[in-house]
Amino acid sequence: MTSRVVLRALAIASVCLAAVGCQSEGSEWSKHFNDSALKPPSSAVEERFGNGPVEITLLLPRGSTGIYDEPTRDVRDGAALAAAELGDALVTVRVVDVSGGPQAAKEAAEAAAARNSSLLLSYAGQETTGAIASIPVANRPPIINLSSTVTGENLFNFNSDDVEAAATVVAGLASADKTSIVVLAPSDFSAEQEQRLTGKVQQAGGRASQILRYAGDGKDIGKTVASRADLIKNAGAVLILGRTTAVNDVIAAVKKLNANAPILGTEGWPRSAILNPAANGALLAASEQEGASLIAERYQRHKGRGLTPNAARAYDSIAIGSGLVRAGGAEAIKASALSNPTGFRGVSGVFRFTTDGRTERQFGLYRIESAKLVPVQAASASF
Repeated sequence: MTSRVVLRALAIASVCLAAVGCQSEGSEWSKHFNDSALKPPSSAVEERFGNGPVEITLLLPRGSTGIYDEPTRDVRDGAALAAAELGDALVTVRVVDVSGGPQAAKEAAEAAAARNSSLLLSYAGQETTGAIASIPVANRPPIINLSSTVTGENLFNFNSDDVEAAATVVAGLASADKTSIVVLAPSDFSAEQEQRLTGKVQQAGGRASQILRYAGDGKDIGKTVASRADLIKNAGAVLILGRTTAVNDVIAAVKKLNANAPILGTEGWPRSAILNPAANGALLAASEQEGASLIAERYQRHKGRGLTPNAARAYDSIAIGSGLVRAGGAEAIKASALSNPTGFRGVSGVFRFTTDGRTERQFGLYRIESAKLVPVQAASASF
């Protein structure tokens, strides 16, 4: 059984575990991903989810008040739901606090290896996850990193960096709009990402005429955009990258200069941007939304808030581990199995981990219409 088939089967099985959960309210992004903040539950003790013989260790930093704050709590809660629905008799998810920093995280990972933990999931800062990755692979299990990108052997970064999604949305443009694409990216968009983006846009039939950086905190965005007003006014399309609410300020600044320029985006946009009237008509590349509907109602019912991408990816991470154990036993969670080129189909869409630690996804095209994502082109069902 292929890895993707395993995960698909598990996802389908999870739907049937709760009859109410089978009654989804729809599949558009705005219904299933909600980043509104609620007070998180206490995390004063080490937690475990599931009762299976195979341990998966989830490394999370508590906040300054000693609790798992958003978005860390979303990762924990997504993993907990998956353990209950998919892996209860197969895996145990052990949640370990790594708020002590890199050295504490490294010691926690070494302790997990000593317990024969089969997989490490990390949602922490780059330095902290980097310290975990520095442990020789002979002395630790594989790592799925749910936070900012970190390089390391047998480490797989689950979050996409929007480059592939950007290429998909450019490819979906009418040919006349591809001749001159202005890209606005946050200041932490690396030179390596810029190089890949330029190449991917060209492969998609477009040309990135300029890549402008803006402050991710939203400071002076209007001035940044206005400084290259000539480019914006003559742009065939404007591609906006970013994962913070600053995306809304970028949209406003662009619209002020060129109200008719096609706006392009990715699934990295915050929910507030989807709801922003100024974004109406924008074309986005995003993972298929139907998968999220499989667990959205149950997540809302059990956790008291809307499903987020962080929760969905944590759910899929546990689903991967559970599926591999179900198919191949306790020793089945290996780097070679995680990087199977066939990939996986989970609630966060179709994806696969590459041997160099990145995630490749299949993206569909959606247009924002009245604060909803309306399908334009379906994502491919496989690689």
